[in-house]
Amino acid sequence: MVPIAIRRLLVTAAVSAAAVAITMTAPAAHALTLSNDLACEGTETMTFSPALSVAERNTSTAGSITLDDCFSPARTNSDIVSGKATFESTGAAGCAFSGSDTGTLTFTWYSGPHQSGSELGTTTVPYTLSEHPDFADGEDANQLTGSANPGTSTRLGLENMTGSYEPTAITGSCPKSGGGSIPRETADIAVDFSAGI
Repeated sequence: MVPIAIRRLLVTAAVSAAAVAITMTAPAAHALTLSNDLACEGTETMTFSPALSVAERNTSTAGSITLDDCFSPARTNSDIVSGKATFESTGAAGCAFSGSDTGTLTFTWYSGPHQSGSELGTTTVPYTLSEHPDFADGEDANQLTGSANPGTSTRLGLENMTGSYEPTAITGSCPKSGGGSIPRETADIAVDFSAGI
């Protein structure tokens, strides 16, 4: 992943130099523009129940996200410095299966680094995960999309969310020949919020 500090410098330079809307390619297949209201990077952990196996089956996924690097390219949410989230989703899943999950992310935002300072509000996002990681051959295209629920969100309530993650470690193994399983995963994650249309 390209560190968010580099993305922040590029956005700041673009604003200072020309104040024109440019699009930069962000890590793992989603774009960051000067119109983004908030962009964050961090880490996530997730558990699968039942554990992922070669065979596709209905799976529940739950986990948590820590976002320690947030900034606002559009300068509309510059008070948000860090955040955290919890999530739950369900869908058909397997080690080498590409499909979709649906679930809910609940973000909490903070004014200081590492979830410190004042709590600034929450954002609830029903989301779709468009593809499971393929542990069997190392693929990891994982796209998150959703729109915040204004009725249950106190910040970013009218925003669209895009995100992606790249697995960094797994517990267990899942050989194509079968016999293994993966109950847990950690990943690097990036999420962006932009105004809904």
